[in-house]
Amino acid sequence: RSSGAYGAATLAITGLFAALITFADAAFRRFNVNAESPLFSVVFLFVAILAFNPLRNRLQALVDRLFDRDRAGHRDALREISEAMVSMLSLGEISERLLLAIHDTIPVSRSLVLLLDEPERRLMPTAWRGEWRGEARGFSLEASHPVARHLWMRRQELSAADFESAADPETRERCREVFDALDVRLLVPILFGVDLLGGIAIGEKLSGDKL
Repeated sequence: RSSGAYGAATLAITGLFAALITFADAAFRRFNVNAESPLFSVVFLFVAILAFNPLRNRLQALVDRLFDRDRAGHRDALREISEAMVSMLSLGEISERLLLAIHDTIPVSRSLVLLLDEPERRLMPTAWRGEWRGEARGFSLEASHPVARHLWMRRQELSAADFESAADPETRERCREVFDALDVRLLVPILFGVDLLGGIAIGEKLSGDKL
């Protein structure tokens, strides 16, 4: 549907552009303006493109909002987070803002930000949102734990199913215990360069759909 809307918008813009050229040509002939000059043609085409680019961008944004609201909403959320972080100095404020954006764009049952405590070498909870059991707020994860190492080395989100193929039964069990203890479905790494700064734990979607 969005492709069809883009096609219709493109045809409409092209038709309007052709109509403008036809009208301009007729007007030039009527007033005896020398429109055959190559320089004149280039200048006229440049002005026309400048005029229609904003129109094209507005139509594209409109189609995105109509047919791809989720993606457009996520882009808006990322922009808002970026703008908010510029004025924030506290890691706690940034963590809260991240979780607010997650719940606004992907309604989930719970979310938690874990940041690395350098002296302790553990990932510790710094902000949470949603319903959490009391013991979950006291949860911490050693930087040497297989889950933390996977977040650091694979540099992408992890689910409990990602460890089902682990050859070592003890590793599978330790990883499963982390997801069970937090009652979450996904862990997303927070990275800076080659360093793991922490992670975001995300519960199930309220809609029941997969993340």
